[in-house]
Parts: sequence; structure tokens; C-alpha cells
Amino acid sequence: MIWVAADARRDRHLYIQWYLPAVGGALYRASIWCRTQNLREGQPVIDLTFYGPDAKYLAPGVFVASGASGTHDWEQTVVEGRAPEGARLVTFRGGLNWAAGTLWFDDAELVQVDSAPATAQPVGWRFRIEGTPGEGAFAVLAEVEGRRDVLVFNPTGQAATLGGHTTVEPVALFRTP
Repeated sequence: MIWVAADARRDRHLYIQWYLPAVGGALYRASIWCRTQNLREGQPVIDLTFYGPDAKYLAPGVFVASGASGTHDWEQTVVEGRAPEGARLVTFRGGLNWAAGTLWFDDAELVQVDSAPATAQPVGWRFRIEGTPGEGAFAVLAEVEGRRDVLVFNPTGQAATLGGHTTVEPVALFRTP
């Protein structure tokens, strides 16, 4: 699909805009092919803007890339940005930035380049096993800095109490912050 915009005004005008889901901490790349004719003083522009669950802007959450002024055949404009923590929505927009002239857009694309970086886990975990693996229910207990995780394996189908927790489930995880 090709979008064509001709504008005689010189302030910023957005002609295309999509709202898409986003993941906080993930890297996004947006690209679009632009063609211009008699584009004076400004340039074509695309941007990514990130918003939180309440649809409010998250800083630093705007990433902008500009194309060339003048008359040009099809050229690709690309922008990358990492979504701030808590981002749930991204807008991908395109238009003219302080320019007058004619602009064509085609082949817009937005991709999530990577996942959010892994959150650093506390160091110094202490592990111990309660019960006897292979002889009924048992639990793996992991503790660090006031946090305690208890992973219970219970193939017996009977109620088992391990690590201070009771369950009949074959596998159960209990967490205390």
C-alpha cells in the first residue's frame, strides 16, 4: 500500500500512525520506504513512541529518524528504540517535519528485534533438598536475601507437606518475596 501526502505548510504533519502492543525492555526496529518530490527545507520523518498501561507517554520513549529533503527516488528510513520498562503500547508514525512538498510512503514494517533483557537475579542462592527423590514426595528449597522458593515434586497423589507447604499436586511452586 502506498500513502501519498502533499503539503504546503512547514510544521510537523503526521500522515500515518499505527498503535501496536509493546513489551517493556524489548528492542524495536521500524522502517519505511520514502520517495519525495520538491521537498523543501525539512525532511520525511518516522518515529516510535512508547506508552505505559495507562496510555501515558513513558520517558525516554521517543525515537526519531529522518530522510532526505529535495527530490529522491525510493529510500528506506529506519529507526530503532528500546521500549522503556512498563511499556505496553508503541506508536509508529510517519510524516513531514518542517517541510513542504510531496511525500510517498510504502512498505512500512515494525519488528521486535529482541526480547526484554533478562532481569538480574540476586546472587548467593542457597539450595537444599527436603525429602528423598525417588522415594515419594520431595522439595527443592532455594533461599536468598529474604526470598524463599519451594518447588515440591509429589508423584504420590497424597497430601504432602514439605518446606512448610502442603499440596496434593504433582508439581507445585510456592514463593515468598
